[in-house]
Amino acid sequence: MNNYEFVPKDSRHIAMEKRAGLMAILAIVSSVLMTVILPYVFGAMSIFFAYLSKGKTGSKSVYAHIAVICSIVIMISNTVLMGISVYTVFTDEKLREEFNTTYEKMYGQSFDEVLKEYETMYNLQFSE
Repeated sequence: MNNYEFVPKDSRHIAMEKRAGLMAILAIVSSVLMTVILPYVFGAMSIFFAYLSKGKTGSKSVYAHIAVICSIVIMISNTVLMGISVYTVFTDEKLREEFNTTYEKMYGQSFDEVLKEYETMYNLQFSE
């Protein structure tokens, strides 16, 4: 029995590769546009479609590997960027005041007031 038979790729596998690549591109675009949730959704979908693209062949194509690598890099970079943004808002006073005024225009009370309410409601400590 020959274990090295050529297994032709089905059109479904090629379609899954294309979907994986498309989802990776959408993850990149949504990360550049500074959305919070969408890079994770599109990145996870890209990894899922890349996994499905291998089918019965047992291995993913180069394009599926590229989609997985791009998705993982984008999800990690989006997490780091969100962490830096939150850290900057909490440490930079000028940016904090600007954020408070924008938050107050949008929701009717400042971000600091909301944090104080959460501190009293749930016995938390956000500030020093």
